[in-house]
This record gives sequence, C-alpha cells and structure tokens, in this order.
Amino acid sequence: MDKFNIGAALLSLTMQREQFYAGTPEARALIRTCNDFGAKCVQANPKRLGLLAGLPFADIDGSLKEIEYAYDTLKCDGIGIYSSTGDKWPGDPFFDPIMQELNRRKAPVLIHAAVPNCCNRGFPPGISTGELDFDETRCAQSLLVNGVLTKYPDIKFIIFHAGGVLPVMAGRI
Repeated sequence: MDKFNIGAALLSLTMQREQFYAGTPEARALIRTCNDFGAKCVQANPKRLGLLAGLPFADIDGSLKEIEYAYDTLKCDGIGIYSSTGDKWPGDPFFDPIMQELNRRKAPVLIHAAVPNCCNRGFPPGISTGELDFDETRCAQSLLVNGVLTKYPDIKFIIFHAGGVLPVMAGRI
C-alpha cells in the first residue's frame, strides 16, 4: 500500500466461494474464521483497513447470524458477496431475508464476480474467467428485475469491474 501511495483498503473475500456457500456448519465456521481474521487485521491497522464481512450466502439462517456478528461484534464496514451462488443471483427472492437485514443496517454490499454453475462447463480451469463480467451483469439485472433495488433502497450495492458489461447492456436491459 505504501509503495503505491494507497491510504486505505477494505478487506473482502474473493476466493473459496463453493466452500462458503455449502450451507453446512463447516461453511459457517470457515466464514467466521475469515471474518475474525479480517477483523484482527483491521484492529492492528484501524486507520488503513476496513472489513467487508463474508456470508455463507446460500445459508439464510447462517447469513443472518453472521451479519449480526459481523456488525455487532466485529464492527464491520459492510458486506462482501459474490455475483452468483450456485444457480441463483442475489436478486432471487430466496435471498429476501438477507436483503431485508442488510437494508435495515444500511449496509454497503460489495459484489465480486463469480462464474455461475451454468457457465463453467467445457472450459479448462481458469479459462472461464471471461464469464465473470457477464455474471456481474446478470447479478445487477437480477437485483433490478426482482425489485431488490426498490424494496431495499438503503443497501448500497458496489459491483466490481465497473459493473461488468452492464454499461454496454444498460440500454437493452
């Protein structure tokens, strides 16, 4: 950070999506371990680091508990999620209980790209990364068409990679 004159950074999870979203006690424990580690980094560098806590997103109850812990105990700055979870995008009504709680807390939510299950077949590992920008766009579209942006106006969504191909597709969407 010093080398490139970066004053502050937010820590967020960008790997291990499948393990986090398994909906198992192990997934909850892994998320908690990662969030606790991030909070320790922030405590050691409070003027330079912030924390966007991860959630076991496919696990509604686990996510609600982790939101409570992340905000009330760890004092996180927001939440980090992925653009898709299995075959669902964050705008899916399945995730409404999570969105309702994030809205109540006026949460900033960073959305990091993921390759969805539908579009990861037939590519060698690492080659399907061209899909990332398209998945971010599907994510944004799911938030829009399912009414998440109007039902939960106090969530501040931040989409990685300049919104994927959304700027190009906006007129068509």
